Amino acid sequence: MAMHRLSWFRLAVIGFVCALAVVKPLSLLADDLSPRPIKLGAIVSLTGDAALNGQNWLDGARLAIEEIQASGRQAQLVVEDDGTAPARVASSFIKLATIDKVDGIIGGTWDFLAETAYPLARQYKIPFITPTNPVEVLSPSARKNAWIFSNGMSLISERKAIDKFILSQHISSLALVFVNVPYGTLHAELVRQVAKERGVNVVLESTVTYQGFQDEIKLAALRISQRRPDMVFVVLSYAGVDLLLREFERSHTEPIVLMTHTLKEAYDFGASPKRYERAFGLFPLFESVAFAQKFFAKFKYQPYDYAAAGYDAVNFMAQLADKRVQWRIDNISLTYNGVTGRHALPTVDRGVVQGSAVILTIAHGSLVDASPLTGK
Repeated sequence: MAMHRLSWFRLAVIGFVCALAVVKPLSLLADDLSPRPIKLGAIVSLTGDAALNGQNWLDGARLAIEEIQASGRQAQLVVEDDGTAPARVASSFIKLATIDKVDGIIGGTWDFLAETAYPLARQYKIPFITPTNPVEVLSPSARKNAWIFSNGMSLISERKAIDKFILSQHISSLALVFVNVPYGTLHAELVRQVAKERGVNVVLESTVTYQGFQDEIKLAALRISQRRPDMVFVVLSYAGVDLLLREFERSHTEPIVLMTHTLKEAYDFGASPKRYERAFGLFPLFESVAFAQKFFAKFKYQPYDYAAAGYDAVNFMAQLADKRVQWRIDNISLTYNGVTGRHALPTVDRGVVQGSAVILTIAHGSLVDASPLTGK
C-alpha cells in the first residue's frame, strides 16, 4: 500500500514538472510576440559648421521616438555629436555598434560625414540611414552597399520644382554660386541642365571652397553685381548665404535668389528681413499637416530643413528593426507612409522615399508656400 502511494506521488511530481515544461515555452512565445524594444543611434552634428542642420533633424527624430514610446513600446535614441568631423563620425559609429549595440543608426548631416559611415555600416552589419543627403550624392561604392539608405529629398523632386520656378519667374539669365563638395556640384549640374532645356543663359559660375569661403563669396557677389542675372542659384551654408545677400544689399543688386535648404537658418542668422524679400528655398513637401503642428507644439519653432526627414528616418528604422529576427538585409520588404513621402524596400539605388519638393519663402519671419507669389 505504501509503495502504491509512493508511485502516485512520483507520477504527480513528474506531471507537475511536465506541466512546467509546457507552460514556460508558452510564456516565452508570448514574450516573442510582444513588440521588442528598439534602440537606435543618432550621429548628429551638434557642434561645428553643420550644427543648425544637425539639431533640426535630431529634433524630428526625438519627436518620433517619443511617439513610439507613447504607443507603449520601449524605444531609445542614443545620441553622439560628430562635431562636423569625419573622424568623430567613425568613432561614434563604432561605439554605437559595439558598446550600445543599437539596431540601426541615423546620421551624416553633410555628405562627407555620411560617406565616413557607409563602409562601417557594412563592416559592423548595422543599417544606416541619412535623412539629409539625396540619394544622387552617394558615391558609387555607397550605391552598392546594402546596409545604407537615404531618405533625403531627391534631386529628381528638386528638379521639377526648380523647372516650374524658372518658368513662373520668366528667368532668362542666371548665375551659380556653390560649395565645392558633391552636394554643391551635383546641384549646380542639375540647374545647368534645367537652364539648357529652358534656354536660360548661365552667365556666371562661382565655386566656393569649404574652408576660407568669405573672400570667395565676396568676389562672387561682385561679379554677379556686374553681370546682373535675373536669378542666382545658391548652395552654401547659412552663414555663406547671408554673406552673399549682404553683399548684394551693399551693391544694390536685387536678383531673385533660390537656394537649397538653408533659407530659414540664414534668415534667422542675418536678422534682416529686407535682405530676404526675394529669397526662396527648396524643401520637402509635407504630406502631413499634423506633423508640423506637433513639432511646433514641442519645440516652439517651425519644422524646416531636415526635421521631417529625421522623423521619418526613425520610423523607417523602427520597422526595419522589427524584421531583424528574420532578415537578410538585401531581401527585406516594408513600406512606411511618412511625412516626406512613401518609404519602401526593396530599393535598387539606396533611396527609400518617393516624395516631392516645394519652394518656400519667408513672410513675417516664417516659412510659407511661395506658390501664390510665383504664380505656380
